[in-house]
Amino acid sequence: KKDRNFIQIDVIDTGIGISDKEVKNRSMFERFHRLENKGGKREGTGLGLAIVEDIVKLHGGEIQVESKLGKGSKFFFTIPRYSSIKNKLGDLSEQSMELKEDQSSGSVPPEQIKQENSLAEPKV
Repeated sequence: KKDRNFIQIDVIDTGIGISDKEVKNRSMFERFHRLENKGGKREGTGLGLAIVEDIVKLHGGEIQVESKLGKGSKFFFTIPRYSSIKNKLGDLSEQSMELKEDQSSGSVPPEQIKQENSLAEPKV
């Protein structure tokens, strides 16, 4: 399903691939998790994909993987387009302006009144 509010980036390799079990439990995204190469060695620090996943999530996106042992892997992630982020920031900016206007008029939002009343000393 294509979503015009997101951009998808694909990274495809023709390496050794990743087992179905590893793909299913997404262990390759765990910090310090290293996959074995053809010779049974584990290379790298196991941080790269964990960092990539964190960055993608921080940008409001998702990362997925498809892989076949002996064939290679496809990592793909989606992130929001600038225009959709700009729209969300615009909404937040409008809310902020409304809050500032409320504060400058001297009116107190109802939530604040309820909070202040709940802090009153109990009657004995």
